[in-house]
Amino acid sequence: MLFWAEAINTTIYLKNRSPTKILNNNTPKEDRKKIDAKAIKFIFISYCFDHKEYKTFDPSTHKVF
Repeated sequence: MLFWAEAINTTIYLKNRSPTKILNNNTPKEDRKKIDAKAIKFIFISYCFDHKEYKTFDPSTHKVF
């Protein structure tokens, strides 16, 4: 129940980035790099609409980043 709004926002975000006729039925692609082995584990919540970032939840501190 804590993250219903985030789940809905993520659904809308993904639907808006699904294949379309404008993109010749392709999706936008990003270059991704390997995750650092020393990375802290977070739980993905949603995409941030103000910046090109993700909203994540740290289960150990119960904070959203």
